[in-house]
Amino acid sequence: MNPLEYLELKKDEIIFILSKENNYPQEKIYEIFQKIKGFVDRLSIVKLSKKQTIDILLEIDNLPDTVTSCVVSDWLLKSFEYDDSFIYAFNWLIQKENRDTGIPRPLKEINELELMHLLNNATKIDKTKNYIIKNDEKMKEIYTICQEAFKCEYSIFRDAVETADFRKLNIVRQNITQELTYRLSGKMGNDWYSKVCETMKWKKTVCSGQGKKVEDDLLIRKLRDILPRPQKE
Repeated sequence: MNPLEYLELKKDEIIFILSKENNYPQEKIYEIFQKIKGFVDRLSIVKLSKKQTIDILLEIDNLPDTVTSCVVSDWLLKSFEYDDSFIYAFNWLIQKENRDTGIPRPLKEINELELMHLLNNATKIDKTKNYIIKNDEKMKEIYTICQEAFKCEYSIFRDAVETADFRKLNIVRQNITQELTYRLSGKMGNDWYSKVCETMKWKKTVCSGQGKKVEDDLLIRKLRDILPRPQKE
């Protein structure tokens, strides 16, 4: 089980702990959950570099409060326990926990050759990112405009587009997200559009039919110039 799958499996437990034990409001809970997934997403890119991994993990200490830092550290550690390709992150988090609690837990041991083997196998297995974002700056601009429609970090949004899987987004405005999907199909292609709709159980006609309904929405008006609707509807 990879870390993101583990976090999705434990999502209800994380939400329960933050809401019942820490009395966090719903908005902050989802923000923290997305923060954890964002760390996983960034760490997955630098798994082979111990230095880059530690540089990212050091940001945990700069989170808004101690509770958030502890929650993020704890669930990152749990998510990496069953995936040895995150050994640098796992061992750093174990050392942090050992310092904080005074209760020693053993580190994982793996040499670089074994790590390379794990990463190569993971690359062969993970064929999900089938769609290429050609203009990352433009995609960031689209994300910035559309943040009211879903709650997630840019790395999660980008991954959702690249894998044509919008289940990764915490969608709060479905009609706007469906209109965005239709507009993005002009850039990402019909195969991508079909896969998103199939995954989300949306009808293409419903997505393309949102145009008139949302055309006066401020968000869509901002989106018009940088992401027009496909010419053929």
